[in-house]
Amino acid sequence: MIKISIVAIEAEFMKAFTLQIGQWCFKPGLISSLVTLLLIPLFVHLGIWQLERWQEKLQQQRILESRLNENIWQFDELIPDNIDIPQDYLNALRYRQVQVEGYFLNHRQILLDNQIVNGQAGYHVITPFQPKSHHPILLIHRGWIPMGLSRETIPIIEPIAIPIALVGSIQQPLRRGIVWQKPAHSLEEWPLRIPQIDFQALSHLLSQEVFPFIVQLRPNDPKGFQTEPISLQLPADRHLGYAIQWFMIAVAAFIYYCAINCKRTTYGKSHKN
Repeated sequence: MIKISIVAIEAEFMKAFTLQIGQWCFKPGLISSLVTLLLIPLFVHLGIWQLERWQEKLQQQRILESRLNENIWQFDELIPDNIDIPQDYLNALRYRQVQVEGYFLNHRQILLDNQIVNGQAGYHVITPFQPKSHHPILLIHRGWIPMGLSRETIPIIEPIAIPIALVGSIQQPLRRGIVWQKPAHSLEEWPLRIPQIDFQALSHLLSQEVFPFIVQLRPNDPKGFQTEPISLQLPADRHLGYAIQWFMIAVAAFIYYCAINCKRTTYGKSHKN
């Protein structure tokens, strides 16, 4: 009975929306119409969302270019001596160039895992740094190093034991929302190999507060490794391309819907029906 009812409903639907245009007869199916009504708004929504992301990335690119051309700030003039920094202020700090004096905590090296450069696996070296005029620890992004012949061999990072002055750009966390899948590390496990930066977990491991951002060294800094200029992780034009793709998929879905529900027939046969 249910099957008969569905067939009857579909027959009535096709009859109600049948359209004759010359030798072409458009008879939409109930199921294909429902699927199309669900999918096309979804595809259009995704396209609009990507356009919004495109506009956001264009704004970020303008901010990035502007702040990289600014004068270099002194770290102790720009950053409060605590980690309770409002998010709005963190956003205002992003990409700004700072100079900070202090010393590396060489015995607490951090290797950010699964970093691919030119098809080669490696690590981003993150070294904790103790600023001269601040109590919290600052994380310094020193660039990329190759993994080597095996994951069993941990790269050796040569220590820099003397107080130094560094210049770099403030960056937000590289990734968010992933919890470490291994138990608490002991002090014997350094250098620490992790999949992401987790400031709270690192504060616990280092037994000291950690600023909620990193400072990435400028390219060719002798205290770094293979460093790249600051850039957006995903270029703005990529989002524009995604938006165009979603809109094209929406158009293709509509054309396909029309094609499967259109049949060429003679006027006489269509008139009898």
